[in-house]
Amino acid sequence: MTAAAATPSESARLAAIEWQLCLSGGSATDDDRQAFDAWLTASPLHGAAWQHLNAALGNALRVIDPKLLTAAGPLRRSLLRPQDTQRRRLNKLLLASGALLAGGAWLDRQIPLRHVAADYVTGTGQRRRVLLPDGSVMELDARSAASAEFAPGKRLVRLETGAAVFELAGSATALAPAVNLPLRILTGEGEVRLNAGRALVQCDAGRSLCVALAGDAEIITRQGQRRRLAAGQGAWFDTRQVDATQEAQAHAAAWQEGQIEVHNEPLQRVVDALSRYRPGWIRVSPAASRLRVSGLFPLDDTDRALEALRHTQPITLRRFGTLYVMIDVSAPQA
Repeated sequence: MTAAAATPSESARLAAIEWQLCLSGGSATDDDRQAFDAWLTASPLHGAAWQHLNAALGNALRVIDPKLLTAAGPLRRSLLRPQDTQRRRLNKLLLASGALLAGGAWLDRQIPLRHVAADYVTGTGQRRRVLLPDGSVMELDARSAASAEFAPGKRLVRLETGAAVFELAGSATALAPAVNLPLRILTGEGEVRLNAGRALVQCDAGRSLCVALAGDAEIITRQGQRRRLAAGQGAWFDTRQVDATQEAQAHAAAWQEGQIEVHNEPLQRVVDALSRYRPGWIRVSPAASRLRVSGLFPLDDTDRALEALRHTQPITLRRFGTLYVMIDVSAPQA
């Protein structure tokens, strides 16, 4: 597989989104469909981009009101704008439009819409192993997105959202000659460099996490601060600085085994992890979100995880149908 075939160009991916929205919007003409056929056959990259997009979206767009996908439709505009602006617009639209709330919010719960143009995307409850062009393996957590750029002298992955574990190949290839060419994993706050071994990289709001699972890893913030981590160590970082190094952090990658393991951490952290695996919504009150939790909870059976929390924490669960769960602290006993 060539690098070009594995990673359709940005222009091809955006064109694929345009065509998907055009054909799904309910107003496509015969001329539109003929133009699409011509575009699809004009380049192998177009076909690759089209297949990639449809694999990511599945049947999700079919449940959306076609009015939202018209040329002036808000969801269409949101999907095609640059990511930072896209996020603000999508949030605003979700709040402003009841119709979009019903369609866009539901669709976003199935797959992270703002990152749908990435090379590799996982939906809610999905994990995915990807063989990178240099033989390394990237495993994405649920609701994650990443794009790869591999070429002679270049090994780079952009982790746009979510989390991934990277396991480097045992030997260098033509794309990665043995001349100190690390795998670079870029996040919004900086980058992680790996020369060997395994590491977890995770994106959060305004910060990123790196845990060296086997071998060393190096963090470099956008403003240039560096920190080398030994196996088992982990650290959060933002654009300016790296927080204190924490020992024995390998459990942060327990999601690879379908679990979340926490040690005296806020309940909100468990809820955030469960939300990546549950199609509906879990809301937690501010008081409940601050409760400290320790334990091992199943991600692939979120109902069982919620019941385990209910039996071990002073909380109540209120279910509204199958899609909405509200967590609050229990009322004091009289």
